[in-house]
Amino acid sequence: DAARTFDSSSHTSFVVEMAFKADAKTISQAIAKSVARRYSGPEADVAVLEELIFDGVQSNGGQATRGMKFRFDCSQEGVSVCVDGDDQGEVLCEGLGAAFVDVFMDEKAVSPQLVNNCLDTWCGSGIQEEKDNIIAKLSQTEKKKAALAIPKESTPEPEPESNAKQIQAEKNALVESKALPLKEKATGVSFNAKLD
Repeated sequence: DAARTFDSSSHTSFVVEMAFKADAKTISQAIAKSVARRYSGPEADVAVLEELIFDGVQSNGGQATRGMKFRFDCSQEGVSVCVDGDDQGEVLCEGLGAAFVDVFMDEKAVSPQLVNNCLDTWCGSGIQEEKDNIIAKLSQTEKKKAALAIPKESTPEPEPESNAKQIQAEKNALVESKALPLKEKATGVSFNAKLD
């Protein structure tokens, strides 16, 4: 639920890498249809999202080929779209970002295995395991610094609000820099690890 609940500065990003070839119309309609089922706002908002995806694929030869990457940054304000490194724009509609996150993370997610992998990696023993893997690769001095910087599974002591966000962002960045992309086995779609 944290991935879809936004405040004014938070976001959730998805990087979707194509595992097979599809034309612009097919891929843009598939994504838009999945979002539309979860979005209670005007259909025109989803149509704009579909158009951004379609235009991005069209500008790259009209085919979403194996390895093409789509980045969707979801926030309280809406969804921004990037296709193979080219920004396509954003749809500024409240609730659209949460609907997009739900495509991949709700109880009817397109990939339940992805949901389980995310939960294992980010919410439980996965964090501790990743911390242990990172620390094992560091020198003794670096180990002491990293042990303090990477979050523990227990509840941390409250910190002053002004420093808490910056410290958490630094912790997330350290873990993200060492995390491997998650790959959904059924579709072959890869997702880069991103903590918010």
